[in-house]
Amino acid sequence: MKQVVMIFSQRKVILACYLAVSLLTGIWQFALGPARYDHFLVLNSAFDHLVAQQNLYLDYPDEYTGRFSYHPIVVILFAPIGLLSAGWGMLLWLLLIACILFYAIGRLPLSYDDRVLFWWLILVELGISLNLQLHDPLIGALGLLTLSSLQRGQSKRAALYPVLACCLHPYAILLGALFVFYPNRRRYLTQVLVWALVVCIAPLYFTTIAHFSRLYMDWAGFLSQNLNLFPVTSTGRIGSSIISEWEIYLAGGFCFTLIWVYNLVKLENIDRKKMLLLLAYCFLWISVLQNGLWTASNFLTSLSLILFFLVNKQQTKTFLIVLSLSLLVVTFFAGLDMYVADWIKDSAFLELGPGIVILLTLQCWLLGSNRQNDYSTL
Repeated sequence: MKQVVMIFSQRKVILACYLAVSLLTGIWQFALGPARYDHFLVLNSAFDHLVAQQNLYLDYPDEYTGRFSYHPIVVILFAPIGLLSAGWGMLLWLLLIACILFYAIGRLPLSYDDRVLFWWLILVELGISLNLQLHDPLIGALGLLTLSSLQRGQSKRAALYPVLACCLHPYAILLGALFVFYPNRRRYLTQVLVWALVVCIAPLYFTTIAHFSRLYMDWAGFLSQNLNLFPVTSTGRIGSSIISEWEIYLAGGFCFTLIWVYNLVKLENIDRKKMLLLLAYCFLWISVLQNGLWTASNFLTSLSLILFFLVNKQQTKTFLIVLSLSLLVVTFFAGLDMYVADWIKDSAFLELGPGIVILLTLQCWLLGSNRQNDYSTL
């Protein structure tokens, strides 16, 4: 048994499993036809629309059924993959996502054994997200890289990652809030502004000045119409009937500010474990803001649960370990549409429970004091 554990704890074996999941997902989607990889087709066609000076954010039913929803820089970053055929391009895209996440977890300030646990625990949710072609694994990886770079004093990289995450979804800018717990804040903000300027100007190389300004007007128009908390309530997600959008914004703003101010005042008590919990807290609010109250089967919720589990595992807090693992299992089952009984399928708990329970737990936990200063181990 020990030998089996040692084999599956090797970095190369885990990486091979990540690559295998990506390949199998890509082959499965391609075999089922364009309807299964419509989101890839959206990204794949975007560069042609940019060069042709077309509106990226309109519907193009002859090419795909979805709609482009990202910052224009995503078009340029994705363009090299678009040079390949749809099948090979999609395989490469999914492999890149898996490798970026694998690398990001490997950079975390955790012991190797904890990183191994992290790699295996998130693998199921990664498979679900790749199958649905969600952008959450990339946002999650960029968040993990932000924290690891800040702790290594790599401020330039740490400034770039939240900017890129924000290009995938504007609410991901919350990841940049971690900088307040580290020195050289003014330099970090300057670097964020420089990266943001580079990212915003880059599309100009591929288009004209006139279309460049119209490009951002189109993006702003898209955000104003679609950047809401309950974008798909009509398809069955729980949200606006329970609590209004502005109540979520106000509650989120108050809770987030309270946590940040409190921990900034108690900066001398901030340690490595609390920084991991603060990152988990960021992930949860990004998840809530981009999906409404529907957070189960969401990649960012699972990342938060795993971070919460690993921190409490180090402190041998049995109840919190069991709580985080139980919620993680519920999240996986919800993502796979697997239920123990028919009545659970209609229960709001599978949609609301994991995210809300862990968010409230973290809210209380992060308002507590920590007498151990562990900055020396960062």
